Amino acid sequence: DGVWGFLHGANLALGRGVTDRIGGFDVRLGAGSILRSAEDTDFMYRAWRAGIPVHYEPAMAVHHHHGRRGADAWYTEVAQHALGFGAMAMKHAVAGDRALFRALYWDMRSTLRRRREEGSDWRRVLARLQALRGMRQYWAVRNAPPS
Repeated sequence: DGVWGFLHGANLALGRGVTDRIGGFDVRLGAGSILRSAEDTDFMYRAWRAGIPVHYEPAMAVHHHHGRRGADAWYTEVAQHALGFGAMAMKHAVAGDRALFRALYWDMRSTLRRRREEGSDWRRVLARLQALRGMRQYWAVRNAPPS
């Protein structure tokens, strides 16, 4: 589903050599930060861009109960992920890699088109547009040292 399905690092397994090569997680991203999410996606994206093989194993099943229930909780989660992905796209664009920026643009465009053609819920569009807020927030914290 566009940028939203790209290389999530949930339940990630890797060797020490990967972090030695690309560094660790960017703690400016992720739960508990102003940027809310995408520390795992950023890590996986950096690994993939560095030529490290990234594999998805659909036979593995991990059940993660996070306590969220109902549509409102789902839209809140989508908005938080969108905010993080926008921040991640801006992070890489500032560094000269505009691939995620372009992907995010096309994803937002298709979300708006789907809304117009199918009449899907505006809350989905508004939640995904939080990526724009994430871009702005990353710009504000980009020079802050990771803690």
